Amino acid sequence: MSAPAMTYLSLSTSVPAVTRRRSITILVLGLLAVAVGVLAPSSSAGAASRTKALEAETMTLTAGAGQVIKDTSASGGAGLLIWSDGSGTGALDVRSAASSLAITARGARCEGSPRMRIAVDDVAVAEVTVDATTWRTYTIKTSLKVGARRVKVRFINDHRTASCDRNLFLDVLAAGATTTSTTSSTTTTAAPTSTTTSTTTSTITTTTTTTAPTTTTTTVPAEVDPLAGERLHVSWSPATAAADEIRATNPADAARLDLLADTPTARWFGEWSGNITIAADGYVAEATRAGALPVLVTYMIPGRDCGSYSAGGAGSADAYRTWIRDLAAGIGSREAVVILEPDALAMADCLSDALEAERYQLLAEAIDVLEAGAGTTVYLDAGHAHWLGVDQLVARLRLAGVDDARGISLNVSNFGVTDAQVAYATAVADRLGTHAVIDTGRNGNGSDGTWCNPLGRAIGTFPTTDPATPPVIDALLWVKVPGESDGTCNGGPPAGQYWAEYAIDLVRNAGY
Repeated sequence: MSAPAMTYLSLSTSVPAVTRRRSITILVLGLLAVAVGVLAPSSSAGAASRTKALEAETMTLTAGAGQVIKDTSASGGAGLLIWSDGSGTGALDVRSAASSLAITARGARCEGSPRMRIAVDDVAVAEVTVDATTWRTYTIKTSLKVGARRVKVRFINDHRTASCDRNLFLDVLAAGATTTSTTSSTTTTAAPTSTTTSTTTSTITTTTTTTAPTTTTTTVPAEVDPLAGERLHVSWSPATAAADEIRATNPADAARLDLLADTPTARWFGEWSGNITIAADGYVAEATRAGALPVLVTYMIPGRDCGSYSAGGAGSADAYRTWIRDLAAGIGSREAVVILEPDALAMADCLSDALEAERYQLLAEAIDVLEAGAGTTVYLDAGHAHWLGVDQLVARLRLAGVDDARGISLNVSNFGVTDAQVAYATAVADRLGTHAVIDTGRNGNGSDGTWCNPLGRAIGTFPTTDPATPPVIDALLWVKVPGESDGTCNGGPPAGQYWAEYAIDLVRNAGY
């Protein structure tokens, strides 16, 4: 038996970890059980020892993002290698309630160490930097209830250069009662086939040819950024069809359209989506298969756009409530970001007092319904930096229940420069503690004061979930599809229709 398996047994496992070696006698099994009982610092630690460990090589991998590897220094002689922002998911059999989760891992460094995000039952509980290049046990404080707990470990900061490749390796996961208990372990040189185990009143001594992993205690962050390190989903884009039409005659502009098609961009959902449960399920399932994070935009609020170019939406408050519930059902427990109702909050003053109050109520209810999804993160749209004053926006956000959302979205379908949106988001965060995402799809040249198909605009910063901005900003996204018309203004087609010439100009004006 390898050193990691024996050492891990002393922390949190008993017979199940030992039975991999049929040659170990019943007497040795009994001595090990006694030793674990002696070492337990409290009754709760003893309870944790009755919990079966989860071998990483048995976890379900993101397709094409890792593989099981042989490793004589790992528990059971095997481990899990994860690359390309992949994840491993498995069921941890928790037989006694525990207050920590221990993960034995190591990393391949490349201009920095790998980081892993851990979720239990689809709720993110910690992010950990795996700074060890040999097996080390990272202990995370989190509550584990009795039963089969779904544990997901995602590699969130993939990186590669011509000379190195950053990757994450997992060995074994187990529940533990505390985050501070340790076990004395002595490693000496011996023949590979010789394993001797003895017990005393206070220690287990393991003789093997490998080095036992150390234990690191990790404090769970007060707040986990649900988007950090996520790879955003790239789906079908109307830019693809537009590029194919001109590829033979105008390859330069076709390449500009290809750039748009290859960039992660949000998918909008409204009355054109048909059965919203089926539509949302199909899009989220596509992203899940790709190991990526989908961004959905709801655009169905009654009285949408105050009857202007994008008028429409649900016919009544109850119809909207049903639509939101059906959309949430399509997302299910899978990971997704929802941008909730662009312009609905900023344009609320076009409504009667009764309808304005109804709008705030509908937005608050929608947040509750969507955030109930285990993997759904909601950002309530808040206009942009030059629309509402901070005090006015904060008042409306409170009425719309923003405290139950992750935060706000800014600059959706607009052209304001990113720095102004960051300052605005920071001012709001100082009052409400919210986070924000910013639409940068068309703000490369800023705004000229025109909101409807202004000329001379350019694509902005490409989408990223690791923006070099203050912590209040979770991501820079392309929410409005670059090239979709704002309405029949400045020569554009009806709102929402794809305008290839405008799309090409956005890319060309950005210098591509």
